[in-house]
Amino acid sequence: MAQMSTQASTGISDYRINKIRSYYRFLDVNDDGFITKEDHELALKNMTELCNATPKDVEDMARTLTCWWEYYRGGKENVTKVPIPEVVQRAIAFCTTKNLTEAQNKTRADFGQMFDVVDRNKDGSITEEELRIYYKSYGVHDEDFINAVFKRMDEDRDGLISREEYVKAHVAFWYSDDPENGCEALYDVPK
Repeated sequence: MAQMSTQASTGISDYRINKIRSYYRFLDVNDDGFITKEDHELALKNMTELCNATPKDVEDMARTLTCWWEYYRGGKENVTKVPIPEVVQRAIAFCTTKNLTEAQNKTRADFGQMFDVVDRNKDGSITEEELRIYYKSYGVHDEDFINAVFKRMDEDRDGLISREEYVKAHVAFWYSDDPENGCEALYDVPK
């Protein structure tokens, strides 16, 4: 029997599914094929140290990462790790919710918080060095990759990423099927 395509079974394109997979491979800090609470804790620790996060930033991100972890677990108690394909399926379900506006607003809020962490000097914009530090907190050290992501997000080419540019790129990453916008590159990381 022929296997149904992923796109037909989920209602979103294979392009978007591949973007979502790349994001969770990025979050898999220890690169074991699972998303764990420890992955989030390690990333938060690294971001706190490398990004010079304020106590409020740390508290906000810890709360967000805890919510994400609970979502990944799917309400299952005593789960310590979730295989990436399972997390991808949950993310697909979230991105294809009937209340798309609510889902996009949640995404905007979450990545607005992340912007506050990445913006080390709290001047309202992210420099290339600040973005480099953020990616390094997840174990990404490929300078060419980080430079390409910076150029992708800096839409107005002023050498800085504004909050709106950062959030807009992430909303496009999660919800756009347009490969021309370049947002697939945000997390397609060479680890």
